[in-house]
Amino acid sequence: MPASPWHKILDSPSDAHLVQFYGSDESRLAANVSIYLTEGLKNGEGALVIAIPAHLDSFQAALNADLRKCVAWLDAQQTLDQFLRNGMPDWELFETTIPPGMQRIRAHSVGVRAYGEMVGILWSKRRHPAAIRLEQFWNRLLSRTSFQLFCGYPIDVLNPAFDPASVDAILCNHTHIVPADGPEFERALCRAMEEVAGAKAEHAEALMKSELFRARWGILPRSEGLILWMRRHLPNHADEILRRAKAYSTAHTA
Repeated sequence: MPASPWHKILDSPSDAHLVQFYGSDESRLAANVSIYLTEGLKNGEGALVIAIPAHLDSFQAALNADLRKCVAWLDAQQTLDQFLRNGMPDWELFETTIPPGMQRIRAHSVGVRAYGEMVGILWSKRRHPAAIRLEQFWNRLLSRTSFQLFCGYPIDVLNPAFDPASVDAILCNHTHIVPADGPEFERALCRAMEEVAGAKAEHAEALMKSELFRARWGILPRSEGLILWMRRHLPNHADEILRRAKAYSTAHTA
């Protein structure tokens, strides 16, 4: 079976700044991070992983012993605390915390792949301006040196409480949004949209294909794009569409 376009982006990000939103089911996050790290390490790149302890354990378990040795594993909260000043990321402290470690990795590899959850920690504590400032710091670093970056946020876009407006600034600071679900959920979502929204579903597809919609943010998976559109333009139908989509997707994979 040919690799999906998203699998290929994880294989070869090419100076990308990726992001994935994940809810209570973190299996897709672990799978995507494993692909991202494994392909880079196999090609001679080094890796820097800054994550919460539970994720450090799951990511390490997904790699064989030889590959694990080529990764610098850091606790996200402990690392974050090194460059916060008055609750906000400080550029001078960030510069003395992150780049030196990346330089040590680069000295023994052909490139660097970084994965981070410090922004996710700030977001989960509702410190949204601090999370966006940290994303801006990462982009500033990306503009000065070549590396790949993948961020993880504990944001469940399927939750009825999800507010699409709250993530605009996150999306604008990334080049690609990695899908949190497989192709079976995308098919289930389209089926549910057609059942509940009827002709409005076709309008959503047309909008998704327009340059105006895509130009505001990074490149979106079809499923995430449709969810964002529904939350904004079909607020009275979105919860029912997503309820049906989850049920159809679960039934397909059961």
